[in-house]
Amino acid sequence: MKSKKEINLIIDIGSGSIGVAVVSVCSDPNIVPEILYTNRKEIKYYGGLNSRRFLFSMINAFEEALTDLQKNFISISKNIINIKETHCFFSSLWHISQTRVLTNENGKDTKIIKSLINRIVEKESKIFETSTLKGDINISAEDIQIIEKKIMQIKLNGYETSEPYSKMAKTLEINFFISAVSKKVIKILEESFFRFFNNKIIQYHTFINTAFVTLRDINPTINDYLFLDISGEITEIAIIKNGVLFDSISFPFGKNSIVRKLSEDLGTNKEEAISRASLYKSNDSIKIANSKISKIIENLMKEWHKLFDISIKQLLSNIALPQGIFFMSDDDVSQLVGDFIKLYKFDNIDTFEKLVNVKFIDNEIFEEYVKYNNQGEKDQFLSLETIFLKKMKKL
Repeated sequence: MKSKKEINLIIDIGSGSIGVAVVSVCSDPNIVPEILYTNRKEIKYYGGLNSRRFLFSMINAFEEALTDLQKNFISISKNIINIKETHCFFSSLWHISQTRVLTNENGKDTKIIKSLINRIVEKESKIFETSTLKGDINISAEDIQIIEKKIMQIKLNGYETSEPYSKMAKTLEINFFISAVSKKVIKILEESFFRFFNNKIIQYHTFINTAFVTLRDINPTINDYLFLDISGEITEIAIIKNGVLFDSISFPFGKNSIVRKLSEDLGTNKEEAISRASLYKSNDSIKIANSKISKIIENLMKEWHKLFDISIKQLLSNIALPQGIFFMSDDDVSQLVGDFIKLYKFDNIDTFEKLVNVKFIDNEIFEEYVKYNNQGEKDQFLSLETIFLKKMKKL
């Protein structure tokens, strides 16, 4: 059978920026997806993540990214670009998600059929949908639009199985992930989007589930770890246990919070602040001479550690600390952010640096799974989402 290709548009809706990628995906499993074009636009911060002003700042960045796409790629492309589908990936700032363990105990052997599992999942979905949920943004029960319902693991009589149907079991356990976004947010995004494109197929995903699925496929032997996304305005933490996305949490202190504080205290712009922080990290003589930046970074680290400590204790209340940590951030602050993680004192005894293996997820990790052409500036967040898209499409 002849392999076929289709063009998809990826939109990464982060907490501090909007990323866009045009991706060519081939039905041949041996051909990796190609990223034809990328751009990323900053979401300007005016104070307060819950404010309408921040939402409109996100929409402005969204429209800037699409304008750039039209002007610098589609309008000058030699070939007609027919975008088949658009896939939007939301950071935790914009969505509510829960991982639930659903159980069904009968006391006697019962045949496991699809309708039984569907009934249990739909019942839990209704409970989720009719609840008033709170996160970094508030979503009322009337405003919920469910975007994902994923069964991640099924156990029969305590044992995991990928083929549960028609088997007999006394106990059924379903590990279930569900997420939702505000209907108002989706409506505003779609109104903006359809001013640029006519195609109606838009699918929505959460970045946390996308990261979990992609890292699981790339590292199939690693079943227990923490995943941290320290980009934009928030830090998101997820715990993966026995190969399942067990739980996640976030707090409002991310890469942008660090850079803003550095910039303010040094009395300079963001680019210069990042540059000076990088020099501080790479040169001991500067570290000694520049005690001011040393003190600023020390205070920032203490503030981040305080919020991280609250979150990690909540996540690990009944779970042992995994031996690995994967983290994502922007390249320009990866060393600094890596130190924030490594120097955190777990239970006030030892630092993470001594207890766990901390690994930065950069573009090199994805090199064998995705390729870029000359117009696609490498972006590890868009790379990860592209790999997820390839798996999901199965053309």
